[in-house]
Amino acid sequence: MRAPLHVIDPKASLVRRGGRIEVRADGKVLASAPLTHLASVVIEGTAGITTPALHALLLADIPVVFMTTRGRVLGRLEPALSHGVELRQRQLRHSLDPVFRLDVARSIVAGKIHNQRVLLAGRARRSVAGSQLDLSAATEALSRLEQIAKSTERVASIVGVEGAASSVYFRAIRRLVPTELGFERRARGAPDILNALINYTSALLRETILAAIAIAGLDPCISFLHNPFRGRPTLAFDLGEEWRPLLVEGTAMALVGLGAVSQRDVTTTPEGPRLSDSARRHTIQRFFQRLGPRQGTGRDEAPGLGGQLRYQVASFARVISGQDPGPYCPFSWR
Repeated sequence: MRAPLHVIDPKASLVRRGGRIEVRADGKVLASAPLTHLASVVIEGTAGITTPALHALLLADIPVVFMTTRGRVLGRLEPALSHGVELRQRQLRHSLDPVFRLDVARSIVAGKIHNQRVLLAGRARRSVAGSQLDLSAATEALSRLEQIAKSTERVASIVGVEGAASSVYFRAIRRLVPTELGFERRARGAPDILNALINYTSALLRETILAAIAIAGLDPCISFLHNPFRGRPTLAFDLGEEWRPLLVEGTAMALVGLGAVSQRDVTTTPEGPRLSDSARRHTIQRFFQRLGPRQGTGRDEAPGLGGQLRYQVASFARVISGQDPGPYCPFSWR
């Protein structure tokens, strides 16, 4: 199984040694892999690569993706006659196949609803004053909608199921957050702190998903649940849905619960609500902490959510390419 090589050390440089790629820093070999084991190489920040290594990767049809340290993709370098076009051609054909598109849409929405239900159940157990908040009606409704999503026969109807689930979900979240926050409902232009945090964190998630899409070699504008629209990375919207409860609403509610932000961190501008610099810093820090590896020592360090997210997008690419017969299985929280 080929896998991506992700280089994050700012002092590191990739070099070629025979049929292998080595990652070196301060005269030491940090990692080494045969070219035949690499699906792609991802270089973050100021990490470097030698020309011989770059030539070897391109000759082996291994793309190189350049990213900022915050996960924004700067570009993707592919061989002139890259086989990656075959994957994007298959992606386009599958997007026009009503049966395949329906299967993907079902999986994405059912996965999102499942994770919404898990978030509510967990937050209810940790509600104010140690007493459990009864959200059983909401979680039961979401459980029913999850099953409906798995059997719905039209993509347009699945979108309706997703909307119904979101309505139940955000009404329950309203009960979980302090009333002084002013959160009434989910609305992009609402001036309360929770909506502003959700808006900002949604942008962070979109950039993270886009980076994973670039690494996998998929086309970000060919989607299955959301209707493609010129200039919009709708596949990132598709593949981000299952992660929203954990990485978007979960992050926003954690920041509020920790007291890291307050309503004073939102100002109203002609362009809409704006978070303070301090709130944005806290949000970025919390979001990328959640993506990072879980604490461990040496080889026992567990992969974080960022690695799982990239794996999910790669698994979607394998379904598209036919390496995995499918159907696509969304990320399931707990």
